Amino acid sequence: YCDDQWVSAFTWQALHRRTSNVNADLSMEGSLQYDVFAFDGEELRWQQLMNRKAPVAGHPVEVVALTDTHASPRDAVYVRWDHLPGGVLLVPRGALGASSVELVLEGSFVRAEVPSEAL
Repeated sequence: YCDDQWVSAFTWQALHRRTSNVNADLSMEGSLQYDVFAFDGEELRWQQLMNRKAPVAGHPVEVVALTDTHASPRDAVYVRWDHLPGGVLLVPRGALGASSVELVLEGSFVRAEVPSEAL
């Protein structure tokens, strides 16, 4: 290797973020439920329901959660893929599970249905 080896601020920030996530305090009481959606850069699709003991780190986004009777805004987390378009959207499950969600993601309006068996 050449002399003057260094690690960029971008890499240090990524390492810090990853270390913080790995070492997050998972001893919280209770559990958080997230609806997990995959975004391929064009289409948003529901994937699964996930339980976690700690919040998920990522880019904060606001989604509109729709039920049969009303729409409510929710704070969600978006984690972009590293080298591909798209990423993963995690929407906290509210008191009423949403039958669908909609938001603007990477400049596009997207909407996804939550399967009825997941509610």
